[in-house]
Amino acid sequence: MVIPSKTDIIVNTSLLYKYFSTQNLYSLLSRLRLMKKCQKINRNFFDHFRKIKFQKRGQVSMEFITIFGFVFLMTIPLIIVFFDQVGSVKDSISSNHLRNIAIKITDKAETIYYLGEPSKSTIKTFFPDNIEYINFTSRTVIFGYKTSSNTIREMMSVSQVNITGSLSTEPGTHYIEIVSLGDEVSITE
Repeated sequence: MVIPSKTDIIVNTSLLYKYFSTQNLYSLLSRLRLMKKCQKINRNFFDHFRKIKFQKRGQVSMEFITIFGFVFLMTIPLIIVFFDQVGSVKDSISSNHLRNIAIKITDKAETIYYLGEPSKSTIKTFFPDNIEYINFTSRTVIFGYKTSSNTIREMMSVSQVNITGSLSTEPGTHYIEIVSLGDEVSITE
């Protein structure tokens, strides 16, 4: 049995009577109407689904942007606090290191002074990169260093003996020579 196309049904209804009986014709027409309704329902359903899909995609995008913005805004203060803490920790490490160097120099200078004039000793030490100046004034050793906030602070150690000399402020390993000159101690590299 050959089923005619849709255009044949609409254009030439006489063909229908030729191929189908009346009962079959009603059943075929009801099926066609049902198929038409189903196609319409399916088309409307999928159109609605496409609209929902695009709306959901837009909603997800807005939620992502909102969450990303919130996380970014919360991260900025954390980064600022982190770098501030890193700077203060670096400053405290540097000041402690310079204090230890100054104490080591004054202790060794006192030892060499009390041993007498031909005495001499060498200290191996590491200078950090933020030293601005090193001064020896009568009985004090003064290290001037730059902090992370670009202020210059001083670290000093007081000795019982007169100290003279000069040291370079280059960062890195230094061999400091301490020599007794009788009434004072000379410090050089």
